[in-house]
Amino acid sequence: AVIRAGEATPYANIILRSGVNFS
Repeated sequence: AVIRAGEATPYANIILRSGVNFS
């Protein structure tokens, strides 16, 4: 998925945190 630089930080943090939590 293509995400803008401004949106990459918040979304990346949520995805990474969610991925770690669900993992």
